[in-house]
Amino acid sequence: MSSLRHAFAARGVVQTSSAAGLTGVCLSLAAASAVATDYQFNPRLELAGGYDDNANLAVTGVNKIASSEAKADARVELIARESNWEWHVTPEARGTWYPDHSDLDSNAEFLYLNGERRGRRYTVSLNGYRASQSLLTSYLPTANIGTALGIPEPGTTLVTPGSIRQNLGYLTPSYTFAMTPRSSLEFTAGYTDATYSHELQGGYVDYHNVTGAAGLVLAASLAGSLTLRATAADFRPDLGLTTDTYGAEAQWDGKFSADVDNMPYERLVAYVKACGWTLARTHARSGDRVAIASYLGSGDTFDEAIALANDSDYGLGANLYTNDPRKVKQYYEEVKAGTCWVNDPLTDNDAGPFGGM
Repeated sequence: MSSLRHAFAARGVVQTSSAAGLTGVCLSLAAASAVATDYQFNPRLELAGGYDDNANLAVTGVNKIASSEAKADARVELIARESNWEWHVTPEARGTWYPDHSDLDSNAEFLYLNGERRGRRYTVSLNGYRASQSLLTSYLPTANIGTALGIPEPGTTLVTPGSIRQNLGYLTPSYTFAMTPRSSLEFTAGYTDATYSHELQGGYVDYHNVTGAAGLVLAASLAGSLTLRATAADFRPDLGLTTDTYGAEAQWDGKFSADVDNMPYERLVAYVKACGWTLARTHARSGDRVAIASYLGSGDTFDEAIALANDSDYGLGANLYTNDPRKVKQYYEEVKAGTCWVNDPLTDNDAGPFGGM
């Protein structure tokens, strides 16, 4: 994973494919008003191999095809973010190959899109997905004349075309507006489009689906909120028929956590100590000196930390995470500990005496 943080002076987009073009447009729009934007480029590659004893999903043993297989999956997560907005765009390609039966090979391409912008009283988000993939071969039962009703004939199947390909995509924008500290409005829409290279009545059929919802969110208590929502959907399969759905929903969203506002003093002190210990231990194990140093700030926190360290009953070792040489100097001069580390704890020298020097 690599991360770049810099100011934009100029932008350029080279269109190499539809996925790359959409990626460049989304990231450029997100960075249009950016002064200092954080970018991340996270590639991932997976390779796998195996053996499939029924690669074609045959019903009878005579028609089964057993074959070795190889799989590959590659994806790149592209992230652009600032304090009030964030975009995630992830293209992905996947393939499965059967060395002895190339007619069973399949491939798929995907594109994931997630974006959000936050204002003082509103949040706007957009989720999107696009996929083009080969579907599994299907076998439909057949019946011969004279077969009794309800009695299938074993071993008689009809295979559908193995090259059926689905193209599926959807977009879901949403908007939330806070009317008061305890109430907000939410609006959500959705559009789904699906097409197939071969349509099968009762199976794969092109369709469009449009959905919408509007809700009122009420903060009923400190522990949760109640949402009253109206919904509607219009489903249109490629059959000359349509169906519309209308409804209402009630949703309870529980958030059970410590009530620090009404917590007794003794319990609050214990709770704060537990939280601080957890955060400190987590960052200490990660070795992220920047994250740890950010807790200190520019006030008296560092002096108080040194005083607390010197007041401890234990003093065999101490460690400081920082990139500030002034704090390193003060730490070496004032902390009373046997061994003092900086950004590298528990590194010992067997020649040194136990307990420090």
